[in-house]
Amino acid sequence: MLHEDETSFLAVAAADVINADKVAAAFGVDPAQVSSVHVLPEGLAIKVTLPRPRAQCASGETDVYGCRQHLPLMTLPVLLDGNYPPPADAATVRS
Repeated sequence: MLHEDETSFLAVAAADVINADKVAAAFGVDPAQVSSVHVLPEGLAIKVTLPRPRAQCASGETDVYGCRQHLPLMTLPVLLDGNYPPPADAATVRS
């Protein structure tokens, strides 16, 4: 997750929304499969690492660049000053 400014980055990091348990729930995997969650203040970013279901460029691989893997993170509600209510059923927001 890249953030546009330090204020939003610090708010999301402080909310502890991006952690192994919540990321695992969003992706529908066991928390042990979340390899890492790195908070990177220098880049205003939070990096999440999960293993690929198939090797890159393997037969049946549908996301060679890994750029579509972020969508489940959008289901994690982040309350900023109480102005962003979570969706009624965040689990159904997946594709």
